Amino acid sequence: MENYTQSEKLAIDMLSAIGVGGASIATLWNGPLFKTEASSQQHYFVDLDFDDQDVVDVLFQQGMLVYYVLPYVSTLDGSETTSFLVVPKDIGQAIIGNDTSFTPRQRAKAVRDYYKYQCRLAGEGILYAYVVNHTRDFSEYGTIAVRSKGDGLIRVG
Repeated sequence: MENYTQSEKLAIDMLSAIGVGGASIATLWNGPLFKTEASSQQHYFVDLDFDDQDVVDVLFQQGMLVYYVLPYVSTLDGSETTSFLVVPKDIGQAIIGNDTSFTPRQRAKAVRDYYKYQCRLAGEGILYAYVVNHTRDFSEYGTIAVRSKGDGLIRVG
């Protein structure tokens, strides 16, 4: 059994909840990021290009851990986006911050509740992401709809 951080384990459990295959999950934290190619919907591990790596680095500095990169072309308006699926590096800090009114027990419960909630959403195909809209030169955090395809993911909304 690998030694994963709580955030890495959350990403693994969310991918499992969606139905991503074990081969993808087994190598998730051991090298390049997993990415789905927009045109062919093939899934592969990849060393990111400069622009994607720059976004991953900025998100890491902001306290987020990227575990999947998912390009998407909208069938509605043709806009091109890249979704960086993220989890907080420090779940407790992300949901509670520096609120000192939480006891250690309350903090642990809040983290467990967040973890369960994120896994439940993932089971429904809803994931939290930082979405870069290349067509409109706009980026924001939000949720996206995905489904598993083979050993990877495709965005469906």
